[in-house]
Amino acid sequence: MRHRLLLVVLLFALGTGPARGHGGVFRRPAAPVEVRYYLPGPVVWMPVVQPMTLPVFAAPVSRPAVVNVPLAVPSAAPPSEANALKLATSYYDLYSGATRPGVPLPDGRCSVAFWNLTGRPITLRASGQERVLPTGRSVTLELPREFAWNVVGREAEAARIPAGHTTAEILIRR
Repeated sequence: MRHRLLLVVLLFALGTGPARGHGGVFRRPAAPVEVRYYLPGPVVWMPVVQPMTLPVFAAPVSRPAVVNVPLAVPSAAPPSEANALKLATSYYDLYSGATRPGVPLPDGRCSVAFWNLTGRPITLRASGQERVLPTGRSVTLELPREFAWNVVGREAEAARIPAGHTTAEILIRR
């Protein structure tokens, strides 16, 4: 009890003393604050000079006389050979490729993958086989090097895989 009374008296004595800035009784007074004033630099004024525009004289130009020159006659491109890697039509693309390692195929047969990229299910016919292809899916068939195929509701297409290639992908887009 005595300690508490002594603590209360000490706190009361310290609390009623004069207030000192920067920390009270147990701290040293802060160093005086040094104040400095800065002046802006001198203002320099320079007059703006208008650029002079000089007249430009151009000599008259005469156009050359147009002579009737015969133009080149366009000719059709030669038919592509069997080594063409891409044959395209309006609604599908055919890509052929070399043999896949480790996948032996009988002579004259090819592995052909049909991809449905149309956004709707389609029915596919290829060399007498009929398959339903869901959207975004593919089916791989073993077919002869030359085969006929079609999407039900469209005309039949003839496909030929070039010599030296045993794989192909047909992307059906529309």
